[in-house]
Amino acid sequence: MRVALFHDGDPRLPRLRSELGALGHEVLVIGPGVALAGLTELFDRQRPDVIHSLGRGPIALLLGTWWRRQLRDQGTRRAHDVDPHLPLVDVVIDGSLMGEHLVEAYFRLLRLR
Repeated sequence: MRVALFHDGDPRLPRLRSELGALGHEVLVIGPGVALAGLTELFDRQRPDVIHSLGRGPIALLLGTWWRRQLRDQGTRRAHDVDPHLPLVDVVIDGSLMGEHLVEAYFRLLRLR
């Protein structure tokens, strides 16, 4: 599974990247300083299955929403870790979950389990 973590400096990122990678999943980290033009090219080649927005900053909230809108017809789904009332959030998934539990939540989000 390919997961794009949209964040604004979330301290959980090293752990999330490590745990998801160790379980065989590809992790794309989208954060402050991202080249917006490069995201289009990246997502054309490596469309994420899941966008997981972490926190309340503009990258997590606005950019995560925008990309969910762009990729929804291709099957990309979006989780957010704090607020179920944001636009284009399919489900709330706590970004503090440990790797195997996070993967299980992503599978449920994608309706694979």
